[in-house]
Amino acid sequence: MCLGITKKSQLHIGCWNINGHKNKGFDKYSDPRFINEICNKDIVCLIETHCSLEESLSLDGFKPVHLIRPKSKGTYKRSGGISVFVKSELRPGVKFLEHENNDYIWLQLCRDFFGMKDDIYLCYVYNPPDNSSYTKSLDEDIFELIEKDISKFSDSGKILIAGDLNARTGSQVLDFINDDQLLDKIPGFENFSPDQNLLVRYSMDEVLTTRGKNLNEICIQSGLRILNGRVQGDFIGQLTCFTPNGSSVVDYFISSESLMENISFFKVHKFFGELSDHCQISVMLKIDCRINNNINDKLQFAPSTYIWNETSSQEFITALSSDNIQSKINDFNNKTYDNVDILVADLNSIITEVADKKSRKHKLKEFRQSVMNELDNLHDNNPNKYWDLLKELSKDNNKSSSPDIPSNTWFEYFKDLNKSKVNTPNDNFVNNFKQMEKEKIFSELDFQINDQEIITAICTLKNKKSSGFDMILNEMLKCSQSFLLNSFKKVFNHILVTGSFPNLWAKGFIVPIFKSGPTHDPSNYRGITIGSSLGKLFAKILNTRCSPG
Repeated sequence: MCLGITKKSQLHIGCWNINGHKNKGFDKYSDPRFINEICNKDIVCLIETHCSLEESLSLDGFKPVHLIRPKSKGTYKRSGGISVFVKSELRPGVKFLEHENNDYIWLQLCRDFFGMKDDIYLCYVYNPPDNSSYTKSLDEDIFELIEKDISKFSDSGKILIAGDLNARTGSQVLDFINDDQLLDKIPGFENFSPDQNLLVRYSMDEVLTTRGKNLNEICIQSGLRILNGRVQGDFIGQLTCFTPNGSSVVDYFISSESLMENISFFKVHKFFGELSDHCQISVMLKIDCRINNNINDKLQFAPSTYIWNETSSQEFITALSSDNIQSKINDFNNKTYDNVDILVADLNSIITEVADKKSRKHKLKEFRQSVMNELDNLHDNNPNKYWDLLKELSKDNNKSSSPDIPSNTWFEYFKDLNKSKVNTPNDNFVNNFKQMEKEKIFSELDFQINDQEIITAICTLKNKKSSGFDMILNEMLKCSQSFLLNSFKKVFNHILVTGSFPNLWAKGFIVPIFKSGPTHDPSNYRGITIGSSLGKLFAKILNTRCSPG
């Protein structure tokens, strides 16, 4: 096993009430934008998942823990539910602790692993509305259960609480005792530890409910402080929940007062109404962590792909013509984007949704069945072709396999493949090159991409080529050009104008193709990098512009 050391100075911790993983049949777990919003955290919790264990989300590079609430006896539907995801390389430093029910969970962030003075006890919690039948059925109030744990864990470390507490704590309401440092002048209070005089906490939600009063009182008694409306990133107490009945602040991060100096910022993320009626919230925690990276964790299997056969073109076009897809295309074309990764993710989502009208598993099953049927027919009617087909299938199956070479060897080989000692250029060359960059040498890339350029480039795409991480095939681009031409043009020109290249297009997976010689030697393989077909289409247009003639 090959290890490397990475230094990590910040820990990004997030929490999001997603209000169910499905909405009117739409599965949020399949939305690239949803995944993008959570996978850039180190530790993240999804609240109100409303799913079974089988339906729970799986994220590449994360170790999950799922808390599932049983179906309601009355409606036979699921409510509540918590899923916690910890990055794989951080999992050795995180312990999941016992809890009374499935509405909250405690994590212990070990001080030795994260390079902190004390352990941090992180609690993710969903406190259902106080008027819900579920809340009324509980034997003990969730706040009371958590308060007991706070008292227990405070003796061993610092506390960090995150979640939807369904408590409105008002604005400029103190969650600490003001000027209690004067008590140390009174006999009997010599060892008293006074509260710090903190910034007054502001909130755009000025309502103070009974639960909010209870939460403020817990903070005062336990030495905890609400971060919303108080620390860098949110000094106004931004709203976190938006419903037809109004907007409110009910999602919180709360920390031990002594932990606040280690918190770089607190953030209320952008509201995505189609994904949830709550905003995601997160904090950045200062740490001093040294991570042993297992190279195998950096390796990924190639994503699954779509099987394209003679009926796929018509099926794809039919799905593109549906009212639902046409509506999504119009929404995409009319929407303004600042982030190129979200722009590309939304377009990918439309294309893959069309492709999913006939699932990959179903297509793969059909493909395998057709091969089996062909073999059966040839076995009886044409034995020679039967053995030729078997030989061809065997060749396809083995042409990129390399059973004698471990994955970490591949990683090191391809990582070092292009390493070479480069002479440092002299200062005159560097200065001249910088000056040339400022001069306008050619203008081929200074005007926007038009329809004809895209159509011409699409016509040159070859069929039966592998798809990249976005799973989009050249055949899909060909079939969709009359439907998505404006969408392609929007994406390409956004990249051209902003100079921002999508991260997804910059990723590729390497397939080693055996050439000759001993199979255990990586140098006897030729690496083929499979990238995004849509990204290649964009590059093809630019290349045509820059080519002479």
